[in-house]
Amino acid sequence: MAISVVAQVRDLTAEEDAALLQALNLAGSPPGGGQIRLAGPAGGGRRLAGVWDSDADYERFRDDRLMPALSGLGRALQLIEKRPATETVRIIPVT
Repeated sequence: MAISVVAQVRDLTAEEDAALLQALNLAGSPPGGGQIRLAGPAGGGRRLAGVWDSDADYERFRDDRLMPALSGLGRALQLIEKRPATETVRIIPVT
C-alpha cells in the first residue's frame, strides 16, 4: 500500500537542501518505490513530503540514503506524519 510521509529538518537551508538533493542523486539513481518529493521552508527549516509505493520502500531509502546524507550535513530528520495513501493519481512528471 502506498504511503505519504511528511518530515521536518530543523535549520536546513534551501542551499543545504540543494546539496542534499545532489548527494541523494534522485534523478540519476531514483529510489525504488519513490513517487514524488516536495520540499519547502517551514518552521525554521525545511518540510519534506513524499509518496512511496510502500512503507518498506520509504524505510529502505530513509535508512540507506537519506539519513547518511543528512548526517553529513549535521542535520536530523523529525518525522511528522506517515499515513496510508489510499488514493494516488499520477498526473504529470514535474521537475
